[in-house]
Formats: sequence, C-alpha cells, structure tokens
Amino acid sequence: MKKFAIISILATLSALSFGGTMTLLGTGLGQAVTIAGVQSGTFFAGKLSFNETSLGHIQSVCVDLEHVIHIGQSWPDQIIMDSSTLSAHLQDAAHIVAAGFNEANTNDKAAGLQLAVWEAVYDDGVSFNTGSGSFKVTNASSGVLSAASTYYAMKNGNGNAIYIQAMDGCGQSQMTAVPEPTSLLGIASVAIAAVRRKRK
Repeated sequence: MKKFAIISILATLSALSFGGTMTLLGTGLGQAVTIAGVQSGTFFAGKLSFNETSLGHIQSVCVDLEHVIHIGQSWPDQIIMDSSTLSAHLQDAAHIVAAGFNEANTNDKAAGLQLAVWEAVYDDGVSFNTGSGSFKVTNASSGVLSAASTYYAMKNGNGNAIYIQAMDGCGQSQMTAVPEPTSLLGIASVAIAAVRRKRK
C-alpha cells in the first residue's frame, strides 16, 4: 500500500510543472573556485539555500552561470518535477544531482558536485575535463577536482531531479534532489492546488 502511494505521488508530480518565487537565503557547503569560459572569475561552487514559495526551504545547485545572484534577491520561477522532459545536457546534470546531492556532505564534495553539474550543462563531454570547452576550471583544490570527476561519472545514470527554472530573464535556474516520500506528499498537494488556481 505504501509503495503504491509513493508511486502515485511520483506520477502526479512528474505530470506537473508549477510556479512560485525563489528567494536566495545564503550559501551552504562548498567553496570558492575560479572558472573561465561561459563566465570568468571566482565564484561560489556548492549548495545554495533558498526559500521557494511552493517547495519551502530547499538547498540546490546552480545550473545557470550566465546570471549572477545576491542574497535576498527574489524572482519568479517554474518548477519542473520531471527532469526527463529537459534537454540532454540538463538531463545529465539531473542524473548527477539525483545520484550525488545528498552524499555531497563536505565542502570539497559540494563544490565538486557543482563543478560536475556545470560541466554537464555547458560541455557534456565523455569525461570531466577542466581545461577545454565552454566551461573551464582554472583554480580549484585537488579534493574538489577529484570529487567533480567522481560525480561527473554519474551523468549516465537514470535518476530524476527537480529543475527550478528562473523566469522572465532574471534570477538563476537551480536544480535539487527529489525529496523523501513524506515531503513529496506535501509538495504534491501544493502543486495540485497551484494547478487548480491557474485553471480558475
């Protein structure tokens, strides 16, 4: 019975996308790295802390280097629960997030997870490559690079992640792990209510 309920919740969520507002609260595990290519400079790589009006307090990783954000900034979003509907690069990033997000429990691992996600989004090569392509890493510790390589190898998995797309050309798109089944029930009820409001 419990298994059926979980499958039912997942089926409901995968069929939905709904919107809210994201507000950046701060940073979590991770560290500064220096990158070049699609963006050049020193950036925080790791988990970010947000309040999202439909999901509540969440942690996520960035999938959008083109937009810089600051603490306290808010923007409208669209939440896509089924990452298998996304482009191939974003699907690969979702596989990395699904497999590694909860396990990334140190600063090195969280930064490595973020680098692996950016590599998937911007280059999506066969292996993690810090020196060529649109996304380059010019300064990161050996621990971060080792973790990034490990996480990047997870891109060929089949897990699902939640994609939170920034709307109206502002803010920054994010990706986070699908929560535990007990949290899914709450998200499902919020999502269904949001869809009902939109239909009215």
